[in-house]
Amino acid sequence: MVLFICLTLYLTSYIASPINELKSRVKEIALGQRQKSVLSARTDEIGELFDAFNQMADTISQKEQELTSLANHDSLTGVLNRRALIHSATKEVTVTPRNPASLCMIDIDHFKSINDHFGHSIGDQALIEFCQLVTQESRTKDIFGRVGGEEFILILPSTDLDQAYAIAERIRSHCEKYIADDLGLDKAITVSIGVALWQEGGFLAAVSQADKMLYQAKRNGRNKIELQTDLN
Repeated sequence: MVLFICLTLYLTSYIASPINELKSRVKEIALGQRQKSVLSARTDEIGELFDAFNQMADTISQKEQELTSLANHDSLTGVLNRRALIHSATKEVTVTPRNPASLCMIDIDHFKSINDHFGHSIGDQALIEFCQLVTQESRTKDIFGRVGGEEFILILPSTDLDQAYAIAERIRSHCEKYIADDLGLDKAITVSIGVALWQEGGFLAAVSQADKMLYQAKRNGRNKIELQTDLN
């Protein structure tokens, strides 16, 4: 009887407990948790089972990260897409009249003619070059994303219009100077930028105001920056 009890306890600890742990880990994966099992150090079949489980958990985690990245980023340029940009703006940026943010709505001038004249591959490269340039000119706290074919938004937290204008002007001048050269083109690629203040209200209302400034920049000849003036 004593031997039977000892054997039962041994089998419970050696087989049943690991299986219960595996069940627990499977439930954790179902809930989105990622914890490896320490029992993979065993060299028997149970250890091989847990090794396989850990590999599966790693693969699931990697694929989950890849899917999240694909869902949040523009596939061509790698910057945030419209949905992720709006989510970041509403969840990560707090604005008040004393601590406003600024929005830069940026559009690449005559982008259709770039595609028509040089080809879509050059157009794609121009978009990529532009995004790399804006990212280099942006600060860590800034949020940048693509909201249309050649339209982008740069969110500048804790930034007034004067500060936003300085950032926008660096972007405008560097686009005019560098993008065409980097692509070996004989005609400058320029951008128009509308800048608006976001100090209260919803994010999309501020986007609408920045969009108005953008169209004003285009009406005034392109390759320009227009600042919001009606701040009352």
